[in-house]
Amino acid sequence: MLKKKSIFISVVIFAITSSFALNCDDDKSPTKQTTSDPIGTWKLTQLTIVTDETIILSEFLLSQLGAYWTLELKSDHTFESHYNFEVTETETGTWNMSDNQLVLTFDTGGSETFDCSLDGDNLTLKWTALEAGVEEHLTGEFAKQ
Repeated sequence: MLKKKSIFISVVIFAITSSFALNCDDDKSPTKQTTSDPIGTWKLTQLTIVTDETIILSEFLLSQLGAYWTLELKSDHTFESHYNFEVTETETGTWNMSDNQLVLTFDTGGSETFDCSLDGDNLTLKWTALEAGVEEHLTGEFAKQ
């Protein structure tokens, strides 16, 4: 049981932190058309990780792990991202959203592309990361603050 918990926590931490270091693969699956404005502060309320099994981290489980992610999309198309997944980080840069994709371009270099859907006060981001040769499909659900 302890080994399973350790593996679970390791997978979660790596999946989230590695997603910021890797560009996402283009996912051609259809996403919901959006008409809402993404400007505002968004808080991660659920994270789903799919590999050969599905792991769902609810807001409660994320808080128990001390994990969080807030993303502030500003009207001048700059952003601030604050997260804690084993290490507390703050990232800044610019953002652009078109064709159901949110692109974050970091001040430190590089960018991250997310498939996204926006429905009022709910933002869903989807991306893919590669962990030790295993493709992980991640879905983050955010609530507007």
